[in-house]
Amino acid sequence: MNDENNKLENETEENDKNGNNETVDNNENTEVKEVTSEDKTDKESADKKKNGFWNDVTEVIESVIVFLLIFLLLRTYVIDQAVVDGDSMNPTLKDKDRVVYSKVYMPDNGDIVIVDNDILGPLVKRIIATEGQEIDIKDGCVYVDGKMLDEQIYVEGEKLTADYFVTSATSIGGNSFLSASEYPVEVPENCIFVMGDNRHRSTDSRFKDVGFISEEDIFGRVLFRYSPIKEFAFF
Repeated sequence: MNDENNKLENETEENDKNGNNETVDNNENTEVKEVTSEDKTDKESADKKKNGFWNDVTEVIESVIVFLLIFLLLRTYVIDQAVVDGDSMNPTLKDKDRVVYSKVYMPDNGDIVIVDNDILGPLVKRIIATEGQEIDIKDGCVYVDGKMLDEQIYVEGEKLTADYFVTSATSIGGNSFLSASEYPVEVPENCIFVMGDNRHRSTDSRFKDVGFISEEDIFGRVLFRYSPIKEFAFF
């Protein structure tokens, strides 16, 4: 009996040991699983942050590319900027003023436009008459279709006499496009007649180097002056 009891005690002790070992093994497996799960979560979180960063960078690059494409399309087909060279448009526009002009444009009287000239290059002038209209210059005044222009509206804050704008058709060195006796004259089809607001110092449609301007040579209409910023103005 004693021997049997000893065997039972030994088996019980061995079972207890095995049970304890199993418990230990299970705890170890549980701990390993928990560590593996944490590592996976950290890795996923790091991957998300990395992917999120590159997604943000990609979005910024795409936005910049789209902006540049829109800017280039606008500048090519819709608007552009120019710098005024000279004082022929004083006091409306002065030398070195910076302006933005629209390329989408139909000529109209009184508009300030930028035109191309084979001899003088780009010019900034005001449209005085369009195709089919009759232009006349006499006694220091400009007439369109028999009506004298009120050119004082070009200037704000000053009272200017008519001879400020026009003294005669040959006021610049005898290089007139038409002699005084040839006025009035009708503006040809698809052409415009332009002048600078500062008539004493403007080479424009009154003179041979410019003459009538083809509508195909109009770059666009001046929309506004943006520099100097303190003189910002729409036209």
